[in-house]
Amino acid sequence: MTRFRRGLRYVVVAVALVLTGCAGAAVSPGVGTGSPTATSTAPVLPPPIPPLSAEVGPGELSGEVVSALLSFRDVGPVAFKEHYAGVSSGTPASADVLVIYLAHATDSVEEEVLRTVGLPREKVAFVEACQSLAEAKVVEEELWADLATLQQSGLTFVTFGVEEDGVVGIGLAGASDEQVARLFEAYGPYLRIDREAEAPTLL
Repeated sequence: MTRFRRGLRYVVVAVALVLTGCAGAAVSPGVGTGSPTATSTAPVLPPPIPPLSAEVGPGELSGEVVSALLSFRDVGPVAFKEHYAGVSSGTPASADVLVIYLAHATDSVEEEVLRTVGLPREKVAFVEACQSLAEAKVVEEELWADLATLQQSGLTFVTFGVEEDGVVGIGLAGASDEQVARLFEAYGPYLRIDREAEAPTLL
């Protein structure tokens, strides 16, 4: 019996530390010291996207669910590129369930996914994702390309990376409403922003 916890895809920016399962190699950019230009009107921020649930049910994952999770984590982004967002390891109702996040899915897509993972229907739970992994990675790559400029504008990035539901999670060490509004304007609505992120301390 194996317990399988959800893996992080975050890149830790402030200390160039890469956590398990991140999408790319980390670099060590400097922290910007500039200040953003003040605006005359208060920005309107979109409602925050709720955090992913960390809950899992009691017990441990069976071997068949672990095998299916590991296999579909590799197959899904290729075979279901327009739909696959991520996989997780359990639900509050039962830990021995493969949770699959799909974007733009239909009943026929879900049926095809079920055939691919080879698990009984009761062992699979589908959750609607905001966008596919492929779409989210485009945003992540844009952030990488703009990182130096964003830091020079006064943003201090701690982490960012694609999460299981297709949202790009961004950890900032403080940021104004104006700065956050510009991130949404530049990179779209599917951002999960934490303005109180703390850089890990290396002992």
